[in-house]
Amino acid sequence: TNHASRRMYGWSTRLIEAIPGLDHGHHRGTLFGELHWALVSILETIAYDTLPHPLFSKLFRRDSVVAALFRNFILATRVLGSLDLHPASVPPLPHFRIRHHRAWKSWDAFMHDAMH
Repeated sequence: TNHASRRMYGWSTRLIEAIPGLDHGHHRGTLFGELHWALVSILETIAYDTLPHPLFSKLFRRDSVVAALFRNFILATRVLGSLDLHPASVPPLPHFRIRHHRAWKSWDAFMHDAMH
């Protein structure tokens, strides 16, 4: 399988680059800003629901840089998992529960609505 040619949503780079607000950071008044804030909420929901509370607090509430790192790891777990790749972390996180969490359906629906 050619991993480079596979796309999770089947969208071209040109379509993604045309998302309004892409050049305005995370301002919620733009489509890109809304997508960003929805994704952050979904990633933290997945973390809260899949991690023991002390670990969630340690990774997501003590340091904003560590929280961003682990949010990105959760996203990478899903994206890379679609390519049959499995990232590792310290501490180890429950990859299967993260990758197949029901909140991803909300993200997929949000993305579908935003792009159509």
